[in-house]
Amino acid sequence: MTQLFIQDRSRDWSVLPLTKDLYRISLSSSSSSKTGPAKRVARAADSLPVPVVEPTRIENIARRGALLLRRDGSSNTEPPAAPAGWAILAGPGTRIRINGIAIAIGITTLRHRDEIGLEGGAPLYFSTERLASVETYAASDSPRCPRCSLSIEPGDLYVCCPGCNVLHHQRPDRQCFSYSPSCSRCNQSSSLEAGFLWSPEGL
Repeated sequence: MTQLFIQDRSRDWSVLPLTKDLYRISLSSSSSSKTGPAKRVARAADSLPVPVVEPTRIENIARRGALLLRRDGSSNTEPPAAPAGWAILAGPGTRIRINGIAIAIGITTLRHRDEIGLEGGAPLYFSTERLASVETYAASDSPRCPRCSLSIEPGDLYVCCPGCNVLHHQRPDRQCFSYSPSCSRCNQSSSLEAGFLWSPEGL
């Protein structure tokens, strides 16, 4: 999963999952600025306007603001071998800073923990951290679970470890991922209730 940490008007952080391929970021919008259910992280902040992030169409690059776009066609909800690439493109007359540095050519790729600053607006933070979640295996191959050494078959419940991307069973009768406090291949917590390890809180 890829997400933005957005500071709302109550000066808390909200997490917006990026489930679409294209978003517009602006300091005003004619549509609702609600982003749906969000995980909150308390943090004091300044009084800069809160940028609005909303799904859009490519023709909206002609408007002020910026476009946040996924650089490939892979799904953002299935666990990939590597996070989907994202880029940000400045609209006409819009100045954007990434980690305090102005974008010289109007477009740049984003990395985990990047701060996005639209001129005159509060900062946003880009994150590629994934949370552990139970999914149904739908591929045709049968990878081997490192905990029990048995195959993960189509239809099996499984977890893709956010730390090492290794798949583990998580069936009611074979809870391999959550069997011990950490993943069998890395030090990632195996708790399915664990939140994000990183947030902008305290920055």
